[in-house]
Amino acid sequence: MCGYRGADTQSYYIHMIAKVQIKLRDQKKTQQDLKKLCDTDKQQDRKVRRDFCMSLWNKFVALDFESKDPRKRGREI
Repeated sequence: MCGYRGADTQSYYIHMIAKVQIKLRDQKKTQQDLKKLCDTDKQQDRKVRRDFCMSLWNKFVALDFESKDPRKRGREI
């Protein structure tokens, strides 16, 4: 019988199970962080919703202002 160097199948199997468990644990953490990030209860508050819409509007207005005439923007540089 010829032996091979390295891990046998049983220890490799345990290693793979441990890797999968770690990945699943990390995935649960990211899902919890995502829930905190996307707190939909805040959308029910009118002031928070209005402030968010205004900040989003201001970002798009700034982008629109920058891209009005690219030829003029090139001369300024």
